[in-house]
Amino acid sequence: MGLLTSELSEDNAKQTAEILNLTSRIQELETRENLTVSCDNLTQTYTVSESKHLNAEIKTLTTQKDGLTKQIQEMETNWNELNVSRAQWSINEYCKLGEGMLRNH
Repeated sequence: MGLLTSELSEDNAKQTAEILNLTSRIQELETRENLTVSCDNLTQTYTVSESKHLNAEIKTLTTQKDGLTKQIQEMETNWNELNVSRAQWSINEYCKLGEGMLRNH
């Protein structure tokens, strides 16, 4: 009976060690799962934050683009008006010159 008790005690010790080992592995896996969930949450938070930042930057750039487009349109209008004025001046000067030539002939 002593041999049987000894074998049972040895098996019990092995099973207890295996249970402790498995419990430790379960805790490791739970820690990894918690870290994975935390990492996923951080990734989502970062993505939302980055998206908000990019949207604000897009809005700023769009506003700047609109301002520059307006400036370009004003410059083009001024340039066109200046060209019309120059053309009219050239016509007026040419006509004066032409009238003088007609009077001299």
